[in-house]
Amino acid sequence: MKKQLMVSAMGLALTATALAQGTTGSTATTGQTNVSTSSIANTWKALQDSPLSLTLAIESDSTRNEETKKLDGVSQVNATYLGYKLSPNDSITLENDYNFKKQKGTDATYSYERINFGYTRKNILTEADHGVGLKVTADVRYRPEGAVRVATNSYGQARVYANLSKTIGPVSLSATSYYARPQRINTADTKTTSTWEHYLVQTYNITDTLGLSLAEDIVMRQNPAHTGELKTADLYLDLGKTITPDFSVGGFIEGSPVASRDRWVTDPNWSKSENLTYALYMSLTVF
Repeated sequence: MKKQLMVSAMGLALTATALAQGTTGSTATTGQTNVSTSSIANTWKALQDSPLSLTLAIESDSTRNEETKKLDGVSQVNATYLGYKLSPNDSITLENDYNFKKQKGTDATYSYERINFGYTRKNILTEADHGVGLKVTADVRYRPEGAVRVATNSYGQARVYANLSKTIGPVSLSATSYYARPQRINTADTKTTSTWEHYLVQTYNITDTLGLSLAEDIVMRQNPAHTGELKTADLYLDLGKTITPDFSVGGFIEGSPVASRDRWVTDPNWSKSENLTYALYMSLTVF
């Protein structure tokens, strides 16, 4: 149902865009219809020109049977991002994630996974003046569903992160470092009290609208005792396509060379097909 609601929202957005461009698909036959169409177009133009923004995103990942390792279903994230531009360089964003999962032989599950509220300051450094771009974000996360809170032993978390970017000819480079602290329900459980994450992306822009990316996601979960700390390193090979300035699609393959405790230990079988995840995604900027 959540997927259907998201697709319906996309259809309405595309229809409104067409109206704003004067492409209505049918000829108005009454003065009332002309007024109505004009009002919709004017309202839509006002939204596009306002500080508000709305983006919808869907990512569908393959799932596997834990015993056989065979593909057996899909896990999907449906996300909405409502933004407001405070100034040319300052903005706030409200993110809502709705998850769907269906595996063979099981019922589909749905969850309202999280709400994120964040503030971003961009152009702290710019490539033109400093050689690299820098932006920083601070956000807080809340888990609205009780079952999700119990499963994660957290009400949410607070997080800060910084992103550096650089373009060299057809190559785009990005490095983001995150620091997060969860708000635990059971504070006696100290298996994870903080998390560091580093996300590195190297993109070769094949054309202005097609890019091939390699990404590395390195995560270190820490606790006061420094025992049993999870360390992971994931690799992504991604092909993304911009269909229009507001609509993009893509797909990626994900592997996990490292998933261990306390030490960085590589899994020699990580690149075998039965250990890989396949995913497709799409993103639409409504206004």
